[in-house]
Amino acid sequence: MIRGSVSRQARTVAAVLATGGLLAACAKMGAPPGGEIDDDPPRVVLESVSPGPGAAGVAADSAFVVAFSERVDRRSVLRSLRIFPPVDFRDVDWRGDTLSLVPAGGWSADRPTLIRIEGSARDSHGLAMGESFQTVFTRRAHPDSGVVTGRAWAGKELDASKRFLVFAWTTQDSAPEGERWPVAIAETKSGEDFRLSGLALERTWTVTGVIDSDGSLRGTGRGGAEVDAPDTVTFPDDVREVRIADFLVGTLDSLGTIQGEVAVDSARTAWVVATPFASADSASADWLARTERRTGPLAGGPFSLSVPTGVDYRVGAFVDVDGDSSWRAEEPSVPLESPVSLRFRSVAEGLRFDLVGLAPWPVDSSATSAPADSAATNEEKAP
Repeated sequence: MIRGSVSRQARTVAAVLATGGLLAACAKMGAPPGGEIDDDPPRVVLESVSPGPGAAGVAADSAFVVAFSERVDRRSVLRSLRIFPPVDFRDVDWRGDTLSLVPAGGWSADRPTLIRIEGSARDSHGLAMGESFQTVFTRRAHPDSGVVTGRAWAGKELDASKRFLVFAWTTQDSAPEGERWPVAIAETKSGEDFRLSGLALERTWTVTGVIDSDGSLRGTGRGGAEVDAPDTVTFPDDVREVRIADFLVGTLDSLGTIQGEVAVDSARTAWVVATPFASADSASADWLARTERRTGPLAGGPFSLSVPTGVDYRVGAFVDVDGDSSWRAEEPSVPLESPVSLRFRSVAEGLRFDLVGLAPWPVDSSATSAPADSAATNEEKAP
């Protein structure tokens, strides 16, 4: 977990503000009487940020300067400030909407400095930024160029009130035991590609996924989760970008859903079947006869099949010509070529099986009716 990232600097900031008598001036101001309602959130003016994103050769005692697009609640900005590795400040200065921070002991010399202003920072009317801002700079002559990409999947803990983050950190930093100081942070969505850049090529990196429930950049709090990717990352010679395997943050529901649509000739019925991929490795469709999960009989239209999560499935559909609910080699089938994965998610949707015209022989009335022991239509049979 990311620990101790701001507590020391927050105390220093509070002391400086109190000494300068600025806390009173930072008090939240109410909206002026009359006039239009301010519904534009504050934002960081990118042109004002110094050192700029990706800057190299930064002097140890350079001020970090950032301006906002409008008057902000200064205390909310300072509370939303995250700096890795943490530093103390000898000067905290507000001039209008511009904040200047001067480190007491200088910025880190052996790694980049990552600064974030979280989206919880507010304007003087209480409207939050919403989107976080971050920048990275280094005292080295050249910025680090390593990149890690991949996909992280979020479990059922993630909802609209929480953020999904991935970050890269290294044990070769001087972070105290049990603490993690990220060098790169990316906000992402479940199952979408992320990109972490600015990593030193000579170091070994761990990628961590976080479901952030309380804005702390940690997986603590109710509904939070935090997981390291299975493998650490090293950069081989002449390689600047490494892609890691997908990984899951949090937990999945015990049962997932495979859903889609089936098209079948009138007076025909079909079944959709799913079998764990490891037990369905036959190159032919023989696995359709050994399936453990199925739904039908279907006269066409949508289907939904409940299966355990954490597994890859072979999925296919067949025309039930003889009405016995079981596949035989003479019955037309359409298996999917690629497995359907529920290892990292609880729902696989959008599947479509077109069985129209695949059973041209004459229809036998006894062959198109549901079997006598079929208790219900369009329901999954227990394995």
